[in-house]
Amino acid sequence: MHCKILTIQYTLHNDNWQINYSCYTFM
Repeated sequence: MHCKILTIQYTLHNDNWQINYSCYTFM
């Protein structure tokens, strides 16, 4: 399985990072 990071968002009020990524597999 391979994962690719789509977006990285930083929220100040929560003081944390949100990483959105998509994973796919090679057939």
